[in-house]
Amino acid sequence: MHEVVERSDQDGQALLDRVGIKYITENLHLALQNLRRPDKELVLWVDAVCINQLDIAERNSQVNNMPKTYSHALSVIVLLGQDSDGSGYDAQAVAFLGDLATLITHLKSQTYSYGPWAPEVSYQGMSWRRRLDVNKMVTGFLNDTGLTCLQWFLDRPWFRRRWIIQEVVLAKNVIVHCGPRSISWDAPEIAMKELSGNILGPFTESNRTNM
Repeated sequence: MHEVVERSDQDGQALLDRVGIKYITENLHLALQNLRRPDKELVLWVDAVCINQLDIAERNSQVNNMPKTYSHALSVIVLLGQDSDGSGYDAQAVAFLGDLATLITHLKSQTYSYGPWAPEVSYQGMSWRRRLDVNKMVTGFLNDTGLTCLQWFLDRPWFRRRWIIQEVVLAKNVIVHCGPRSISWDAPEIAMKELSGNILGPFTESNRTNM
């Protein structure tokens, strides 16, 4: 499990450590509430808890261990936090990305025919004109609410950290948590790949770079 918000106050953490209490961030606290199960035990490795953040030598040692940690974990849990203003963007973003990934997967699994005498072709083999039609269908799926949720999702601080690459690449399974909702990493990956290459989408070059 990877906790991605700012660390807690060091003085407060050191004081609480001495009395046997571990101070955690609000983001992690909310995540633990959402992850807990009443019927089974859940074992988590959380970097902010399992690594002494005040010990530079330990931190450096654990950084070298990260590839092993991520590759051996059953799942890596990414915490993106939740909306702070009650807008519901966290839950909406998860639903939007899941629906968009389902649409894209369906479109790419179809075969297409250009006439009764023409052979059917896959998405990869279709002409640029048919690809343009697919682009239109994907773009038509995007509305103002969807775009706002997508922007909220991509603006999470987690996406601006370089070391997240190894988390996603090395992990057997990646689960993304936004507030109370979760989604497999496969869904946003499918959606982002399609949108970044969609010539009709309402995205600037900066948007595509961030994707």
